[in-house]
Amino acid sequence: MAVGLLTRMRILASARGENPWHSSLLTAMRVVTAGLVVMDGVLGTMAAAPLLDEAPLVGIGLGIAVAAVAAMAGLLVRGVTGFRWHAGVVVLLLAGLTLALVPTWELATGPVWWPTRFLTAALMFVVVAGRTWHRLLLLGLILAFHGYMRTAAWTATGLPWGTDLVRQVAAEFGLAAFTASIMFVIMLALLTAGRVTDHAHAAAVRDARRAAFADSRERTAREVERFVHDEVLHALRTIAMDRRDVSGEAAVAAAARLVRLLSQTPTSLGEGETLLDRMGSAAREFPLEVTVTGDESITLPPDVEYAFTLATLEALRNVVRHAHVGEAQVHVSRTGLTVAVEISDRGTGFDDASLAASRGVRSSIHQRMRDVGGEAEVRSTPGGGTTVRLAWAAAATRVAPQFAGSLGYGALGEVYPRASLITLPYFVYSLWNAAWLSPALTAPWAGWTAALVLTAVTAAILLRTLRHGPRPWMAVALPLVAWGTTALAGWALPDGVTSPYLFWAGTAALAVVVPLTMFHHPALIAVTGLGTAALTAAFTVLRAGPGPALGDFLPTITQPAISVAAYLAVRMALDALAWEVYRTGEESARTDAEARTRAEFVIALAVRMRQRRDAIASFVHGVATGALDPADAGVRARADALERTARDEPGVAVGLQEVAARMRDLGHSVTVRMSEDAPPEVQHAGARALDSALAAADHAGPLGVTLTVMRSGSDWRTSLVVTEPERGLRERLAGQFAAWDVQADENLLHLTTTASGMAEDG
Repeated sequence: MAVGLLTRMRILASARGENPWHSSLLTAMRVVTAGLVVMDGVLGTMAAAPLLDEAPLVGIGLGIAVAAVAAMAGLLVRGVTGFRWHAGVVVLLLAGLTLALVPTWELATGPVWWPTRFLTAALMFVVVAGRTWHRLLLLGLILAFHGYMRTAAWTATGLPWGTDLVRQVAAEFGLAAFTASIMFVIMLALLTAGRVTDHAHAAAVRDARRAAFADSRERTAREVERFVHDEVLHALRTIAMDRRDVSGEAAVAAAARLVRLLSQTPTSLGEGETLLDRMGSAAREFPLEVTVTGDESITLPPDVEYAFTLATLEALRNVVRHAHVGEAQVHVSRTGLTVAVEISDRGTGFDDASLAASRGVRSSIHQRMRDVGGEAEVRSTPGGGTTVRLAWAAAATRVAPQFAGSLGYGALGEVYPRASLITLPYFVYSLWNAAWLSPALTAPWAGWTAALVLTAVTAAILLRTLRHGPRPWMAVALPLVAWGTTALAGWALPDGVTSPYLFWAGTAALAVVVPLTMFHHPALIAVTGLGTAALTAAFTVLRAGPGPALGDFLPTITQPAISVAAYLAVRMALDALAWEVYRTGEESARTDAEARTRAEFVIALAVRMRQRRDAIASFVHGVATGALDPADAGVRARADALERTARDEPGVAVGLQEVAARMRDLGHSVTVRMSEDAPPEVQHAGARALDSALAAADHAGPLGVTLTVMRSGSDWRTSLVVTEPERGLRERLAGQFAAWDVQADENLLHLTTTASGMAEDG
């Protein structure tokens, strides 16, 4: 549900473009601020409602103010940055407040000045929506309006200027400054962190793309061997086994599956729109009742999804072969940046020694997941069933080791530490109010103690977290600090208290929510906020009475809940953005390499099975179509012989012409000129040169390559000419062929070496 909401608000769309962190964080901040502006408008309207019967202008002015607040929320959500629009809605708001205030000067005697909520909404809007220095003019206008109107209302009521006025204005200006500064610090910290993370993320994607290209050849070779083991040998063994152990229907189904896979590139398994659908579709081919459950919204890079699916199918094959049960369970989940798939059964189980020795488990499960940066764990005991857990995490950029353990909750090792600056306004706000308002408490020391304890303990825990990472005890200590300081300040309230500003501790205590938001489970944010709001409500009713608690004190009681809701929204947005940004980056890095891998797979599989492919394909086609009966002993013997041959036949090395053919299949233009008497080692060196050129090409586009091998006296001279290479490709080729002679101009790159030079390079 949260992901769907973020998608509708175009927050996740920002995660897929350029500068994903900066643009996504800015969009998320605007959306969350729009919600806070609306909430303040609602509270301000509730505070002004009793004045509606006093004069007609009050209703008109309040209506204008509400319309201005709605316009502010709309401008925030739409991302409008024009100063004229911002100035227009601010002036509209102030005009509406003026119309509502002037006829009711004499009624402004209460402890809460009702326009405060509208003005704090305007301050948040200006800080978040503005992008230039002009917003300072609007901030100054709002604060000047507040100061003038507040003192004018105080004078109109005939109240004396003195300590009460100073304390009231200090509290109100403190709240306004706190609101503006915390929004400013949040914007500054998050957007700065976003820019830094974008640079690191872009570098990581480039590195991942080069790495994906560099190891695609090796991965293809391993995948071919796994295909032979998982599909070819499995199908032949199923046909060869005694019918008492495996039914004829299962043998025919295995043959039909292999026929289908041999006729296409087996890099897409299963049907459906989601990972869950495709995994369920692939699992239905097994003679098992497989229950597939989990998160339907998970999307993965193609090669990662392929690895998950094939490793899962291998685990299900082992259930069919060894577990002696008719059902299995597959569960797909995501926590933070980590996707996990668990395959479990209640069968006979295995012992650890047999698991470690199994080639299918080692290569088709463990190594397959390691190839895409994931991991696998197999837990089994004789008679106790088996559970296979597969996991893969999108790679976060530049995550410090001390934060690695908390990435399941907050996946932003670069953003969150910088956001610790958000605690500073809370500390200043707490100490400011302690200085001005503590004398009005029954125990002035209680206000100072609450402020100092909150500041010192929260700052110490936060600094320790930034240096050494989060610890479980911090998740307990931080809520206790918030509740303890709130309760102490509530206990010190005088009986019959009328000013809600005296109970500032409930808002200030939310400083602890900042480190909770960054490094701990989101549930702790809600528990801490609700506990603080409950304590605030309880002490308000105890000291002021039920009536004031539902009147003047209502904003004080609801502020912790509103703030916590905002932090929860930001947290969910950031976690969703983290997954989308890193997953999208992984997919971008792997897409080109995956296309190359698919093309190479067909060639490599043909090379691997060149001596037996036609015979195996013809045989399993006969079984699949019914021309050969798997119940016949001769058919089973033929399957056994083919399996043994395919299992023992080593892979054949790919020669120069095959490398050139693979490059042409990938869209490159390749010309090879070679003397017929070139020895095998020279041809092999030429194949390595073409392969190195292909690796250096990365995603630069089609190459134009000419490879020439000819005699040069007693040596062999190899020349590699690349036409019209781009600058980045020139640099990569120079790195790949560091020991070769290089000649270059604007249109081509000419690399030459002798046989001895090639031997050193290889």
